[in-house]
Amino acid sequence: ESGAFRHRFNKDLAFVLTGNLLKNAITYNIEGGSIGIEISSDSIGIANTGNGQALDPEKVFSRFYRAGTYKDSTGLGLSIVKAITEMHHLRVTYTFDGRHHFHVKK
Repeated sequence: ESGAFRHRFNKDLAFVLTGNLLKNAITYNIEGGSIGIEISSDSIGIANTGNGQALDPEKVFSRFYRAGTYKDSTGLGLSIVKAITEMHHLRVTYTFDGRHHFHVKK
């Protein structure tokens, strides 16, 4: 942690946003993998190991996008994250460097 992320949020939507990002990091991690959480005054980041392949950055926040063959996935979690961030005048980004990184930024 390098700061406190402060932003006006609907409390329930803040729980959904963080819950979806954490659930995604846990569900799609590899056995023995790791999850990192970074908090600063202007962003929250969650990163996880995965299967070693990047998600499609053009589709990752689209409804019903699913990478791989995860039968229990609806493909809605990250699109909900994007909708919540937009509603609160934030943005969410995805990058891959061998780990999947999601950042919610002011």
